[in-house]
Amino acid sequence: MYREALSFHLLPYLARYRLSEITIETVDAYRRYKVTQSEQRQAALDNGTAERDASGKRVRPLSASSINKTIGVLQMVLALAVEYGHITSNAATGRRRRLKRPARRPIHLDSVEHIEVLLEAARQLDESNRWFTRGRRPAVATLLFAGPRAGELCGLRWRDVDLDQRRIHIGRSKTQAGLREITLLPVLHAELTAHKTTTPFSGLDDPVFTTSKGTPHCKDNLRERIVAPVLRRADELLAAHDRPPLPAGVSPHKLRHTYASILIAIGEDPASVMAQLGHTDPKFTLRVYTHLMRRDPEERQRLQALINGHSSDGDSMDPPS
Repeated sequence: MYREALSFHLLPYLARYRLSEITIETVDAYRRYKVTQSEQRQAALDNGTAERDASGKRVRPLSASSINKTIGVLQMVLALAVEYGHITSNAATGRRRRLKRPARRPIHLDSVEHIEVLLEAARQLDESNRWFTRGRRPAVATLLFAGPRAGELCGLRWRDVDLDQRRIHIGRSKTQAGLREITLLPVLHAELTAHKTTTPFSGLDDPVFTTSKGTPHCKDNLRERIVAPVLRRADELLAAHDRPPLPAGVSPHKLRHTYASILIAIGEDPASVMAQLGHTDPKFTLRVYTHLMRRDPEERQRLQALINGHSSDGDSMDPPS
């Protein structure tokens, strides 16, 4: 972390300064510069003009937390300079030098319409001749209706999916609580059953979700090749029917949050939700629980029908003619 903070953030901005010239005003100017740079990078991502790093990955904006970490590294460097007598004070010390981190809010697709349009968008992309990647719908369905972490989904093998007993075995998680069994909801059981009959990679040791060459997706590939195109298509379908877009910030991990909201809406208690998600800290689960117990009864019925594999009576999201 220290090398990255110095090489990619602090030195490109501060290398021209002598230690004695790094004042509080300098640190504040650096912070403002990183905020502006991050806004520009986010705009470039949004309009498809993002730069790529040496490994070919898109350059992503820094969060407030990440910018604060670079200032923390600067504080450590200046503290050593004070200790050696090169300067008399540390300009990077104090909370005022840091960005105030915005409070995080849970992001979930907590309406049946949004869940359905996401699945429809994935289906349309799977059937389009423009894309080499297939299996978007079962992958998105698994994120929505089983809640694996991105790495867990990428590492899932067919031996981990017991269609007869309607269980998914998660055994490659990063936490002890993550070692768990997930009960297959009817809608996901149907999706995975259909996926297994159509994929050419259905052996016990084959990845459940693969590239066109049969190799497992990585987390970046899942985000950029699977989920991101589906989100864009879903917003196009919503706009064509004069509906507002999906909530900002939806990602593979946020679809995991959606799974928590689905379990709660169909009557699962918080302890069961924690077990299915592999959580050890109940705070997030309880926040979602408190929020979603206010869901409209009719919406709950529509969600229950979707979970059971029945189509909603809502408007179709077929592409406009």
